[in-house]
Amino acid sequence: MASAQTDAIPAVDREHSADARGVLIASLLASLMLLIFCARELPSWADREWPELSGVAKSLDDTLSAVSAPYDALHAFMQRFADDKFGG
Repeated sequence: MASAQTDAIPAVDREHSADARGVLIASLLASLMLLIFCARELPSWADREWPELSGVAKSLDDTLSAVSAPYDALHAFMQRFADDKFGG
C-alpha cells in the first residue's frame, strides 16, 4: 500500500524542491543583494532610528562604496522613470 501524502504536492514535483542548504544559500544571497542596493540609505536611516549604530552604518557604507554601481544604476533608472511618468 502506498504511503499517504499529507499535502497536494505530487511526488515527482517534491523531488525538485530545495533542501535546507539551498534555502540558506538563497537567503544569504538575497541578504547580500539587499545590502548592496540599500547600503547608501543605511547611514541616514541609522541616524534617525538607531543613533548608537550610526558609526557602524557609516563604516559599512564606506566599505560598500566600491560596489555602488547597482545602486547608482537602479537609482538613475527610477529617476528617469519618474521624470518621464510625472513630467518632472
